[in-house]
Amino acid sequence: MRTIFCIFWVFISSFQQSGLAQISQEIPGSYRPKSYSVDGILSPASGLPNLLLFENHNYSWGKESGTWLTENGKVKLSRRSVWGSGIIRANKELFFEYRDDNKNYSILFQRVSDPIIQSGSKTPPTQSQASSGHSHYERRTEHDPNGIGKFFMGREIAHVMSSDGAEWLDRPEREEEEKTALLVKNLGLKRGDQAVDLGAGTGFITWKMAGEVGPGGRVFAVEIQQEMLDLLSAKMKSQGITNVVPVLGTTESPNLPAGSADLILMVDVYHELEFPYEVMQSVITALKPGGRVVFVEYRAEDPAVPIKKVHKMSQTQLKKEMGLFPLEFQQTIDVLPRQHMMFFRKK
Repeated sequence: MRTIFCIFWVFISSFQQSGLAQISQEIPGSYRPKSYSVDGILSPASGLPNLLLFENHNYSWGKESGTWLTENGKVKLSRRSVWGSGIIRANKELFFEYRDDNKNYSILFQRVSDPIIQSGSKTPPTQSQASSGHSHYERRTEHDPNGIGKFFMGREIAHVMSSDGAEWLDRPEREEEEKTALLVKNLGLKRGDQAVDLGAGTGFITWKMAGEVGPGGRVFAVEIQQEMLDLLSAKMKSQGITNVVPVLGTTESPNLPAGSADLILMVDVYHELEFPYEVMQSVITALKPGGRVVFVEYRAEDPAVPIKKVHKMSQTQLKKEMGLFPLEFQQTIDVLPRQHMMFFRKK
């Protein structure tokens, strides 16, 4: 691993000397973690958040945010005194190294989207941004501390729950608080259906869906954190459930086969999607003609619901966002104590 890094830095050094690295205006955009190592040992990169570099030199990486600058061809982030990077224009990659908690971290990022328009920026959206939906994103320096500072159609995106919070998903009181058995009964699943639990967590709802579709059906349990999938798989095995298929997705795609799903369910998930536009495009592709997508979200209209503001969703806002896609609103079912169940059908 060290040999690879040394070769990389030799290349970067010669690249910087050419003067081509002084191109900060080409840097802003979204970068997906491609490889990740701790003390030289490779670790899964799929659970890491995307790095967002904005045009006004703000950045966001998970719960961390600040400002970035270029210095001698390197990108440095304000909260990481030893962050360094190399830019390869052909591949649009950023390579970072830093030290934290007495460990050495190395991350290689691959850029995955065009620059994101900063709130208040005078730079007009590019044609690719207008067609891909990136013009609907904006970054605000003043925002809810429980959000990531990135907004979609005026709504701030909330932080994702990590696998460290897995125990909370399986808390004994959850069924009483959320009536998940009633939730699943109201999905209208049939024997033999191909269903998806997108953002399945530890499988608290997945196994109930598996019972509804029966042995002839399947439930694809999608997660972006391998640790969650490992917990889910262990739970399914212990319960003797064989019709659940774990799927490792990304922040931009659930990685589902096209035209495969009768129903896709997201329970308290959509408001945390870092790239809701991209994910929904993939969701539409994965649905069969006439397939349904169901959003279960805490009611923003009800101040009595004891949930932080950015983790709630109003019906009006969700309908507004789904208006970007070939979806037809069907109904809202309000039988749950704290959440809406909103149904949309693929046109």
